[in-house]
Amino acid sequence: MKFRKINFLIFAILFLTVFEGRSSVTYFGDMRPGGFIVARSSGIKSAVFNGSEIRTDGKYVTVGFDRDDKGSRRLELIFEDGSIETKTINLPEREYVIQHVRGLQEEHVTPRAEHAARISREREILRNAIEKAGRKEKAYFSSGIMRPVEGGRITSVFGSQRILNGVPGSPHNGIDIALPEGSPVRAMSDGKVILADDFFFAGKYVMIAHGQGLISFYMHLSKVEVVPGQRVYKGDKIGEVGMTGRATGPHLHWGVQWNRSRIDPALLLNTGIGLESSHFIMVSVGEQKLYLYSDGELVNSYPVSTSRYGTGNKSGSYKPPPGLHRVARKIGDGEPAGTVFRGRVRTGEITEIYYDGRTSEGDYILTRILRLEGLEPGINKGEGIDSYSRFIYIHGTKEEGLIGQPVSSGCVRMRNKDVIELFDIVEEGTLVEIIP
Repeated sequence: MKFRKINFLIFAILFLTVFEGRSSVTYFGDMRPGGFIVARSSGIKSAVFNGSEIRTDGKYVTVGFDRDDKGSRRLELIFEDGSIETKTINLPEREYVIQHVRGLQEEHVTPRAEHAARISREREILRNAIEKAGRKEKAYFSSGIMRPVEGGRITSVFGSQRILNGVPGSPHNGIDIALPEGSPVRAMSDGKVILADDFFFAGKYVMIAHGQGLISFYMHLSKVEVVPGQRVYKGDKIGEVGMTGRATGPHLHWGVQWNRSRIDPALLLNTGIGLESSHFIMVSVGEQKLYLYSDGELVNSYPVSTSRYGTGNKSGSYKPPPGLHRVARKIGDGEPAGTVFRGRVRTGEITEIYYDGRTSEGDYILTRILRLEGLEPGINKGEGIDSYSRFIYIHGTKEEGLIGQPVSSGCVRMRNKDVIELFDIVEEGTLVEIIP
């Protein structure tokens, strides 16, 4: 069994450089106004951007460039061993379009005096929330970035100069995506909810901190399904599309900032963030085997049990979908073998494991969960076929005596000791290919 190179991922990464020295640094992202980059290494003690210290967790450093930034920037990474890596960034010019927006309620263009106190209070709430979000050092964003809605029509792009009912307004600091009211809105990455409120201009609104200054905003919602302080994971539903606040029709305004710098959400989607693991997993349904590779070399194989129905991608088919995936979320770290999960939440029960070929009532999810996200639109990503929404996992099982036979209800089962071993080796972001 040879490692198959995933060539399209090379083209998905807009910028990747490795500096060889005492410490190796990899950069992911887009170095232009509205762009965002991540530096990944090990043993980072501190980081300085344009003369100011910025946050790091020892592994990741993030930097964002505002819509109007120009000229040269300097990033310094200082390592525990005393070495320093310096990166000079020269930002190119970027042009933006002019957009006319008509049909807004006049009070949302020229607010009446009675709204002034509310607007001022909400601006202060936002300022405080952004400052709070910037203090989170944990790199939640390392789970990767996804588009928060499926489909829809982009009606306004990032950075456009807006003319509102004929009155010049501020530049548009996000992407507007028109969708039917009630369409699900999902977190673009792992993070913590900082705000969930109803504002004069933004309407029903959610702000999520993704760590090290990266923040996402979801505006004009008809419904909010999270609360401040809640931990969310990439792809979790946080609300529904609406037209609350300053809006002419149902749509999602998706905004992103790095601290106070305005970031173009479109530039986040193909950075390669979350895909940088050196490990690779291949699940062979025909062989009922899972193969683990490291840097292209086979390091282990494990017997598994996949679906009794074969492979397939349709929701409700109880079949594991073929194609390329990534480990979107790891669940169950440190739990004892036999721990029962329901809805990805530990129940507190530790069940008996059957080693003798017996079957159990129900499809038990035990010990560890590697939740998969499809990466191939039309195959395992998209409405009705989405692996993440279908809850496709690699997990431990109660029926260990049946491992090696296709008897599951759609997921990939492993022996409990094996799934613990795999869980401890691979990272979130590890690529997983399922082949018939």
